[in-house]
Amino acid sequence: IKESFDVVKGDQVDSYLLFSNPHEYGKSIDVRFTPIRVTCMNTLAMVIKGSAVNGMKVNHRKAFDPQIVKETMGIAHEKFEQYKEVAKFLSKKRFDAQSLIQYYNEVFPRTYKGKKNVEVKSVEDLAINARKAYELLDTQAGAEFGKGSWWSAFNSVTYFTDHEMGRNADSRLSSSWFGANQTRKVKALEKAVEFAL
Repeated sequence: IKESFDVVKGDQVDSYLLFSNPHEYGKSIDVRFTPIRVTCMNTLAMVIKGSAVNGMKVNHRKAFDPQIVKETMGIAHEKFEQYKEVAKFLSKKRFDAQSLIQYYNEVFPRTYKGKKNVEVKSVEDLAINARKAYELLDTQAGAEFGKGSWWSAFNSVTYFTDHEMGRNADSRLSSSWFGANQTRKVKALEKAVEFAL
């Protein structure tokens, strides 16, 4: 969309529209706003703060009208401004060790070990995927930007889901844009904001 901003100096986020056409009966063309962090190519296809429509679907039974899509996607600029505000806020807020552990537990919950309830107090108590995201905190691409901030914690989750989680690149991409990991990344952003407040 030819819009970008730096969260912190050198950590650029660009604005894109994700356009997908499944070519499958009963499925629609899907167009949605997607900010991408340039340093690591983390994506986030989402509605920010639960507001307004994030994208649109166009049924295959109707003629595709690019003008309607353009008008509907006029929200992309507004969404990008909201995302910019949230990203800059997170980059200025520092986490402490205990709140960081609780953050990963909220994003990748672990409630049971066998048949026993687990009280998560340390990194060792976290679920496997939560530990993996935690371990990426200092090694993910772009880790040097916003070190110790909730922006960095959030990006360790998006990096893990976009680049490491899943069986292969195709399943990872599908889940990151349209499936469970898209939902997980939205939750990760919401939780990062909650913990940062």
